Amino acid sequence: MRNRKSPRRRCVVCRRVLPRESLFRLAKTNNIQIDFRYNHPGRGAYVCARETCLKGFLKGMSMTPEDRDLFMTHLISDLSARVLSCMDRYEIADTKDIQKGDIILINNDVGVLEKKGIEEEALSWGLLVFWMGDSIMKGRQRCVLDARRCSSLSRDLGFIKSLSCKGLET
Repeated sequence: MRNRKSPRRRCVVCRRVLPRESLFRLAKTNNIQIDFRYNHPGRGAYVCARETCLKGFLKGMSMTPEDRDLFMTHLISDLSARVLSCMDRYEIADTKDIQKGDIILINNDVGVLEKKGIEEEALSWGLLVFWMGDSIMKGRQRCVLDARRCSSLSRDLGFIKSLSCKGLET
């Protein structure tokens, strides 16, 4: 059986060539939409999941600052909804099913000692750690996700993390 490589695309802002799954596809029909499935009709462009690239792309589209902020708010809510659906579908309940590279989401509202303990345990298992607000975690302390079944989730979580560092609530 032949091992197929993932298609590679170029970010229109920083010009880096990356696997398609690590980029966002933005499609323009009447307005700009994020195409998570890579099949939306209309002219499309690929942009890195880094905040600087996305903001640079939107600046080049001659959008007003208000439209840009509105777009980023919609993007965060779309990504948060994707994270929630992955939590419902791909949560690993049994610790014997956890493998290196899986993703753990930890609630920001957990106490400092609990955070440190959970993070140390997660890193010893080889898990990717992401801290999320309670709006996403919905009262859970932690949630381990199967990274093989939701491959683009780490990209989405990384982008949410970079935006939340800038003061946007997730």
